[in-house]
Amino acid sequence: MGDLLHHENIPEDENVSLEETFARDEDDFPPFEEPPAVPRTGPTGPTSPSGKATSSLNRLTHGCCSKQTVLRHEDPAEYEFTMNFWLERYQPDNHVAALLVEETARAHWLL
Repeated sequence: MGDLLHHENIPEDENVSLEETFARDEDDFPPFEEPPAVPRTGPTGPTSPSGKATSSLNRLTHGCCSKQTVLRHEDPAEYEFTMNFWLERYQPDNHVAALLVEETARAHWLL
């Protein structure tokens, strides 16, 4: 069993600490060099504002986290109908109540 534990980095002298055993000078390590920059050769994506706006919707599968309330495949008139329905149904009488009804109507639309 003694042969299995024997290693050239582990001293046989029990008085030597691990810190002393594995201590290395900075000169023992090779100098760090930044890897060379690799120029991009493939497509880099759209550069025009309209192209960027279109590509921002590429991965959109639902609107729950979207900044847009009405997505491109949804009918804006249907959204307006939903908002008006909620506002007429609850008839908020102050600004806070109107905000709460609008927020609830928007959540209903997103579901």
